[in-house]
Amino acid sequence: TPRLQGGDTASVGSKARAELPIALMMATSMAGDAVDELKGEGMSAGTPVAAVFGAGTDDEIVVEGTLNDIASKIASRDNGDSGSAPGIMIVGEVARYRFSRRWGALEGRRVLLTGSEALQDTSAELVSDYGGLPIQRPLIRLVTTEEADASIGDVAKFDWLVLTSPSAVRCFFERLQSMNLDLRQLPRMMVAGAGTAKELASHGLKADLMPAGKYSAESMIEEAQDVIESGTTVLRLRSDKAGASLAEALIELGAVVTDCVLYRNERIDYDRLPAFEAAFFASTSAVESFDEQWGVENLAGKRVVAIGKPTVEALEKRGVRADIVGPEATVDASLTAFAEACVSEMLSTLEGR
Repeated sequence: TPRLQGGDTASVGSKARAELPIALMMATSMAGDAVDELKGEGMSAGTPVAAVFGAGTDDEIVVEGTLNDIASKIASRDNGDSGSAPGIMIVGEVARYRFSRRWGALEGRRVLLTGSEALQDTSAELVSDYGGLPIQRPLIRLVTTEEADASIGDVAKFDWLVLTSPSAVRCFFERLQSMNLDLRQLPRMMVAGAGTAKELASHGLKADLMPAGKYSAESMIEEAQDVIESGTTVLRLRSDKAGASLAEALIELGAVVTDCVLYRNERIDYDRLPAFEAAFFASTSAVESFDEQWGVENLAGKRVVAIGKPTVEALEKRGVRADIVGPEATVDASLTAFAEACVSEMLSTLEGR
């Protein structure tokens, strides 16, 4: 240990302990003993301390105090059971400072993300970028079926392929890869909205037909009238929740439609409902799963963000009004609309002062 002029090694060690932050891993269960030892080595009772439980998770809790009171604060957290909860103690001046989300558009709001696993990364990144805390709880998983494989294997025989969601595109390409099919066999493609077209583009393909403006079955049929004639063959691939109404409308135009279930929605269950201030729903299946597990009454007093007309209708059927609906049926448009609404409310509050 280097010596300071006029001092000795012991004083250097004490000075370093006083100035440098100390991280005590898995120490919160023995906070009292740790505090006594640090005080015994000469550390001031007023030294800042932060105890972090669940670091890096969406259940993270930070208890702040000093060497003088941190042990009692830890003991009183969570109805007194935190003595057995794993945690980290940060000791030193650095414990006075924390990253703050209060300056973002979402101002640190906890946003429950209920979409499938495929949507979680994009949703979580957007929420974080807008200053919120993403609470990732996918309520459904998409499971491709073999029911449509025979039709997919004959995809070159069709004039049109209809895919009406990003999930349908992802599942379709999953089946294509498993069957080792050549992309050059694909017919012209009819998609629903910018989100589906974007997902298709990620596979290097461009949609041949897409409704202008907001997506709806009606707008898709309106666009299809210009390309569908008597005898046109169409392969419609959908989820088990989508229903056959679009296929029936195409048949009325004269098309010969093969309507296949490409994937099924399976519910994902959790032990408990996490704390949240806003919920983001990207499908009717996610709404159903939330209601079945926890009940829509748990959405009371929360901000509800939804993608698309079907999801909005699923919420309304259960007596829940969507506060925010994006201008397009995409994750990006919906969460951006939520962030813009929060900023608008913030500005209105400031103007009213």
